[in-house]
Formats: sequence, structure tokens, C-alpha cells
Amino acid sequence: MKLITFKPENCRVAKSPSGAAKLSIDTKVGSFRFNKRAIDLLGLANGDKVAFHQEGVEEGREPSQDWYVEKVEDGFPLRANKNGDCLIFSNVNVARSLFDSLGKKDRSGQLLIAGQPTKLLSEDEETDEKTEHILYGLLNRP
Repeated sequence: MKLITFKPENCRVAKSPSGAAKLSIDTKVGSFRFNKRAIDLLGLANGDKVAFHQEGVEEGREPSQDWYVEKVEDGFPLRANKNGDCLIFSNVNVARSLFDSLGKKDRSGQLLIAGQPTKLLSEDEETDEKTEHILYGLLNRP
């Protein structure tokens, strides 16, 4: 008989890297919370706005699990929490859509934010105006 041995040294709970940029989400109330490292990484401040992007669905394919956050002019307004150490906003629809697309069954959790941005140049079909987007990937930990 082959046994699998469980001991403290091989059963540690995986933890996020210390000082990692994180986004905490609660789908019940739709709350989003950017920690201090995420605030610094994205260059956010009280009153700034963010938007979330899900990589587009191509015809005949399932929705992508690739999500990004971007600091924008017109988006969800951020406000400081009571302690002033995080920025928060609430939107149940975005929270649930994000968790559903990632296959997360938990009501709440954290996503790491990629340390390097993805730059995307988009073009407005009506005006031909080009806009550069600086997107930070949301990393889904197993």
C-alpha cells in the first residue's frame, strides 16, 4: 500500500507574496478594495476612477478569463476606506461577472494584480481617434 503523508511542512496554506498588489472582492455586496501596493502600482488616489475589461469573446468561443483594471477618466469612483489605507467602490454586477467568469465559487476572495502593465492602442471606429490604454492584469490564483 502506498501512503501519502501529511505533515506541517508539506501542508502549508499558500499565501500571497508579501507586499503584493491585491484586489479584494466580495460578491455578496459587490465591494472592491485595492490595497496600498495596488494603489501605488496603478497610481490611484481618492476620487480617481477605474474600469474593468474582460478580454472580448470571439464568435464560437467561451468568454475569456482574462480581466484587466485600468485607471480612467469615466469609471467607478474610488473612495478611501475608514482607515485611509485602501481605496474602495461597490458594484455587484461587476463583482459577480468577474467571479463567475473565473469559475470562483467562493463569495469573496483576492486577485493579485500584475506588476507590469499591458499597453493597448485602440481606435474609435467613428472618429478614428487613437487611445492608449494601460491595463493591469488580474491574476487568478488556483
